[in-house]
Amino acid sequence: MWAQEIEVRGRVTDEEGRLPAVNILVKNTNRGTVTDLEGSYSLKLNRGDVLIFSAIGYKPKELVVKDTILNVKIRAEFIRCFPDIFTTHAGTFIDRNITGAWSPLKENNFNHGNIHHPYQLLRGRVPGLTISNPGGDPLGTFDVQQRGLHTLLGTNEPLLVVNGLPGASLFSVDVQDIESITVLRDAATASQYGTRGANGVILIETKKKSYNKKLKIGYSGYVSIENASKTPDVLSPDEFRRLVNDANSRFYNPAADLGASTDWTEAITRTGLSQAHNLNFSGGFKQTDYRLSLNYRDVNGVARHSGFDQSNALLHLSQHLFNNKLQLQLNSGITHRNITKIDSDVFYQAAIYNPTAPIRTDTSRFGGFYQRDIFDYYNPVALLEQISNTGDQTIYTNNLNARWNLFKNVTAKVQYGWQQEAQTQQYRLDTDRFQPRYLENYDTKYNSQNQLFTTSLRYYFYKNDHDFDLTGGYQYQTWTNDFRQQTLADSTLADSKTKTELAAFFGNLQYNFRNWLFASAHWRHEGSTRFGDNRKWGNFYGFGTGVNVTELVNLSFSQYLKLRISYGVSGNLPPDGVYADKILRPSAWYLNNGVFKPTVDYFINENQSLQWEARREWNWGFDFEFFNGLLRGSVDWYQQQNQGLVWQYFVPSPPNLANIHYENSVDLSNRGAEFTLNATLLRQSDFSWESGLNYAKNHLRLDAISPSLREDVDGFAPSVYLGTPGGGGFAPYQAQEGAPLGQLYGFIFERSENGEAIYKDVNSDGRFCGCPDDQADLGNAYPRFTLGWSHQLRWKALELNVFLRGVFGHKIVNAHKRLYTLWQGGDRNVHRSALENNFNNILGKGQLADVQVENGSFATLENLVLSYAVPSKKFSRLKVYAAAQNLFTLSNYSGVDPEVRLSNRVGEFRNVLAPGFDARMAYLPARTFTLGVQAEW
Repeated sequence: MWAQEIEVRGRVTDEEGRLPAVNILVKNTNRGTVTDLEGSYSLKLNRGDVLIFSAIGYKPKELVVKDTILNVKIRAEFIRCFPDIFTTHAGTFIDRNITGAWSPLKENNFNHGNIHHPYQLLRGRVPGLTISNPGGDPLGTFDVQQRGLHTLLGTNEPLLVVNGLPGASLFSVDVQDIESITVLRDAATASQYGTRGANGVILIETKKKSYNKKLKIGYSGYVSIENASKTPDVLSPDEFRRLVNDANSRFYNPAADLGASTDWTEAITRTGLSQAHNLNFSGGFKQTDYRLSLNYRDVNGVARHSGFDQSNALLHLSQHLFNNKLQLQLNSGITHRNITKIDSDVFYQAAIYNPTAPIRTDTSRFGGFYQRDIFDYYNPVALLEQISNTGDQTIYTNNLNARWNLFKNVTAKVQYGWQQEAQTQQYRLDTDRFQPRYLENYDTKYNSQNQLFTTSLRYYFYKNDHDFDLTGGYQYQTWTNDFRQQTLADSTLADSKTKTELAAFFGNLQYNFRNWLFASAHWRHEGSTRFGDNRKWGNFYGFGTGVNVTELVNLSFSQYLKLRISYGVSGNLPPDGVYADKILRPSAWYLNNGVFKPTVDYFINENQSLQWEARREWNWGFDFEFFNGLLRGSVDWYQQQNQGLVWQYFVPSPPNLANIHYENSVDLSNRGAEFTLNATLLRQSDFSWESGLNYAKNHLRLDAISPSLREDVDGFAPSVYLGTPGGGGFAPYQAQEGAPLGQLYGFIFERSENGEAIYKDVNSDGRFCGCPDDQADLGNAYPRFTLGWSHQLRWKALELNVFLRGVFGHKIVNAHKRLYTLWQGGDRNVHRSALENNFNNILGKGQLADVQVENGSFATLENLVLSYAVPSKKFSRLKVYAAAQNLFTLSNYSGVDPEVRLSNRVGEFRNVLAPGFDARMAYLPARTFTLGVQAEW
């Protein structure tokens, strides 16, 4: 009877739940298996066999087989619990096997407080991932770069993969439902995503279920208030009144004193009140698991009329059939968001508007608001009250996965994902508003659809100390976009529809020998309809190897030391609107039989050689754990080339059909270093103190510019728009081959004479020419390095989390200081620093001086959370907490926000070749305080 073979099934767990990738070996044999993602396993055994359960970082455990069900709980050997894992379409990756650079974050690593965007969860937490969103706009868009710049015209934002769906909307899930975020940092690991991996990849997994079948109900919620943490340092009403009435002052202008006292920044701001609530239900029965989450949040910024409210529902279902051979998973969600935006000029108008002007007047013909007939000079409160910019957004998501264990060690997987997004916008101006701004009432509708189909076959083999994991498959994805905008006054209609298809064949191999030698290889053959006929398909690949030294050499101080090296080629699609085919657009209208009809002409030239942008990168690194896990971390160095970046330039027409030409003609390079260090500084029965540090440094260089339809050039001058006065066509850059990008150039201020500014004769020719020959290097807009420093202190049921973030060495062009420090006459307000200047002239259009460029280095208390785990018999978990964000910032920058600027923004357009500009319309930064509760029962 004891020799009878039976099928034994079970699950391996630790104190935190499931344990994937645990080695299970039949004692004194070579037979065994490895647990899956859920910690589950199955083996055909004999009663009386002895199983050995082992994993790096855990104490091995031996158990005798007596029945068909054998669940096992193992204990951590030292502090860090292995393994961390992530899953892509090409396979499941376990940290001990990974040969590239990646960063796993879970809920206890996230930033907390009034968090409504996934990027807020991990800002400052991942080395090499720079996330910038100056100001506290609740609808603000983020600039993101991972290991530097990888494209010139498109977004540098990493590819977002939500529950396995690439390119999913960040707003398709609520942040309270996110369980883990994994950042793939090197090109070899990101090469699995082919033409979309060059910017890096961020994998987001939502909370899916509990690990027992009992019904569990959870609630989390918070209320939050926020106020502007800093405002422009302009003259107060009394200071302004005193100066314009002083006959001995260069500010003398009695007509500018209008008799009122108005703090315009105070008039347009408020204490923003926000709230968020999450109610979830999870559990299961027999072979079914489920989790249903319902979310509501209402977010209000410090500027009046800015914010959104959002409702979200997310359902996860998991079904096991045919004795666990078939596993089905469904993730289905819906998000609806109502949006209220404000005019981007509100903040700078509040900074320059006459502080002695009233907000309203009975005699006004502008809807009761005080207003003057002057270009680019508007009552800030009127901008808020007389412009309505509202809209809504609805996102539907369905993601179905099926995994079939065909036979021993062979698994087939099929995935179908579908996401549809619909947006509307309504822009309205009051008819009695003074509007020399050429703005019209309009309606906008945008619809998009993202569909994905993936099928793969996995073969896993474990024998004689050799561990092979091989996956191959096919993927197809398509996007459709439909945009329509109608101007109401004349019914002018702008309409565009696009469809893009992508197909790929992929393969992935992972190898492990006795847990000391690791190797991996990825390959992807991918094609896109965005590319030209001559470059429709491309190959992307990555490979790496690693050695766990501690398995070969007995190191008394180290429990884990892995050396690794990887090389990869990942790609980038050209940005939206860039296609290999020639593009037509509406042009002039002509009269035909009394009816006006539109004509079309060529807008973009055909280029059938247009192809993906390639990132080629070597990465060297090592991971370590010393002193029984008290000290652990990783170090990485990388060298990358970004080749064939798409660049737009102008060509003569004729002979070309159009004067715009897109071509793969620019090469960049990045090199840098990153490290993370985590330490347990103190560990006692009632008190512990853990600290973590991450550091990143990157150097960006322009290597080559080689347009085929123009003569060879060795540089170009990117221009930006700063606004009036004198801020149009602004070009303080000289992007040259062999030189760093982001370098600022301008004149050096020496002194003032007779009310005139005197600048340095840089080229020493005896005169200041006011031309490029007298310009000097004013610094670089990209940071020299970034830091994140966390502390976690626990005393009994109390826990304090402190996180500081720092960005150092970047220069910022202070647009407010440039445009509004010097007195321009009239009745516009100025910054207080104008009182220190004894000259009135301003540099001409397109020129910059060193006094307008400042060091933006800063350190900020990004996140502070104090929580208390309330003892309760009714609740399995009950925690209350208080959080603060942006509590203080240490910086010498005189503007309102020293945050690094990775691009110059004009509306939705971002110029990544012109970083470092603190635009005049920037939203004010906010300091936030939050009270929240988390409960489960």
